[in-house]
Amino acid sequence: YIDRFIKDRITTIDGVATVNIYGERRPAIRIWLDRRAMAARNVTVADVDAALRRANVELPAGELESGTRLFSIRLDSRLSSVEQFRRVVIRREAGYPIRLASIADVRVGVEDESTAVRNNGDVAVGIAVIRQSQANTIAISNAVRAEIERLNNVLPDGMQISIGSDDALFVAASISEVVKALAISLALVVLVILLFLRSLRATLIPAITIPVSLIGCFFLIWMLGFSINVLTLLALLLAIGLVVDDAIVLLENIERRLATGESKLKASVLGSRQVTFAIIATSVTLIAVFIPISFLKGAAGRLFIEFGFVMASAVAISTFVALSACPALASKILKSGTAMSEEEARAAARKGLAGRWYRAGLERAIRMPLVVVAFALAFSATGIFVYQTLPRELSPSEDRSVLFIPLTAPQGSTLAFTDAQARQLEKRIEAVKDELGINTIFVFSGSFGRPFRSFIVLRLEPWEKRKLGHREILRKLVPFTRDLAGARGFPVSPSGLGLRGNSTPLRAVVGGADFEQVKAWAKTLLARAEENPGLRNLDLDYEENQPQISLALDREKANDLGIDVETLAATLQALFASREVTTYIDRGREYPAILQAAAADRQTPNDISNVFLRAGDGETLVPLSAVVSMKETTEAA
Repeated sequence: YIDRFIKDRITTIDGVATVNIYGERRPAIRIWLDRRAMAARNVTVADVDAALRRANVELPAGELESGTRLFSIRLDSRLSSVEQFRRVVIRREAGYPIRLASIADVRVGVEDESTAVRNNGDVAVGIAVIRQSQANTIAISNAVRAEIERLNNVLPDGMQISIGSDDALFVAASISEVVKALAISLALVVLVILLFLRSLRATLIPAITIPVSLIGCFFLIWMLGFSINVLTLLALLLAIGLVVDDAIVLLENIERRLATGESKLKASVLGSRQVTFAIIATSVTLIAVFIPISFLKGAAGRLFIEFGFVMASAVAISTFVALSACPALASKILKSGTAMSEEEARAAARKGLAGRWYRAGLERAIRMPLVVVAFALAFSATGIFVYQTLPRELSPSEDRSVLFIPLTAPQGSTLAFTDAQARQLEKRIEAVKDELGINTIFVFSGSFGRPFRSFIVLRLEPWEKRKLGHREILRKLVPFTRDLAGARGFPVSPSGLGLRGNSTPLRAVVGGADFEQVKAWAKTLLARAEENPGLRNLDLDYEENQPQISLALDREKANDLGIDVETLAATLQALFASREVTTYIDRGREYPAILQAAAADRQTPNDISNVFLRAGDGETLVPLSAVVSMKETTEAA
């Protein structure tokens, strides 16, 4: 239903790149072969394969053309129902037909049963909406939510679409907080300028440069192909303090000249000319600091590429505004002062409270240069010591209202065993769901194409509706995972700023010329790492723990019996791995017909020995054990 009616409607939303379906149950005709019935009727897998392909073909039949009319010919030769598949004749024995129904259980099933998905304990199918690289996350989220509302009104009884996780919630909340901080920062900067300049007219000039510079930054963000996100807004937040520096320096020099009796126009022109070089030099220095951040390598470079360019853009624009708009505004807004000499202006400045404190402190510092240098060195040394003791990480932990619990069962575990461990953990979390503030428990067993892995996503209640932060919830979940006897897992939160790699923030790569030596050193490194109390949830991505049945083929004997390797391999694939042999049409869409041995015939190594192949004489059936030998080993999964 999702593939037919829902996926296309979501995919057509503007900005959506693709829609992935997890736990999908695409229909298929499953042909469960009974090897005992096949052996009794002298039938092999190759016979079944060939018969189905012969019975289900569609070829152009041509046309009938008269003098005035043209008729196309179409033969309805496709199999389209379970009953038609069951009645396919595999071969004839003594004149009697052997039909597929006599050697196999044919029924409508699902194409892939290697995953299990649940949402709050109910069987579910997961839909992941992947946005385009430059698309707006919040806009896509709003559009998808609106489409889900419309779909919920027309869904069949018993079916409902709910949202298990939405990155846009955190993105929107983060941007809202940054915008608030931006407004507070803007107000504080203006108040500080007013406090020190003590003039509303003078404060107005640098205050105007802030919005002008920020609006210019938005234009450059668009020109550079960036988006409005947490990092670009953070750069603008930090830039507020920088964009007024140039304007304040220029304004202070203009006011100094006005105080000496110059006219507003003359003071603005000469005052700006005097400090132009200093302002340009300061701005170029700042740009030289921020630009290299955007060219860092690795995850840090990808994280800060927008941050560095936006900061540099803000400085460049503020410099242009300070040297162009500020002198023009000063010549119109500022008042001409009473003419005073240089000494009179300094004396007036010393009468102020700030001037007296600053002068007194400066005079003491000049009289005790060694003390000042000693304090500076001591302060620097203390900073170096504190830096060494501080924890280091690329990004801080963030409460994104979502937590993950990756589970790993022993390699070789079946999906049923892994899902049972996930269910056990799911029930324990369900019991404390309301207490911890958990809204949704989404379980995906068989994740990453491996039946021994499961992945649990916990969507938390909105921040204002829960008492606990994500760290407290993580700590309360740790004992639940430790108590699991059949699987290993650990609750984690997504990395800050949306970085990947939340489950394994530290990775070590062991390389060498000899593979066996590399494996030995990797195990040694793991053992030493386990002794470190600061490391947890340690794992090797290469472990030879997957049980395996290795089959050694006796090629000479197979050649003597007339059994080719291709037939042997295809038989094993069909019985134990499943193989699509043909297709059928259902309501205008094509679905596979899949061969596989019945569940009871693929449980033990003896089931492999009892597979039969047809010998070269075309009649005799030979057991697989006659041409292969088995050995139980392990391999890396």
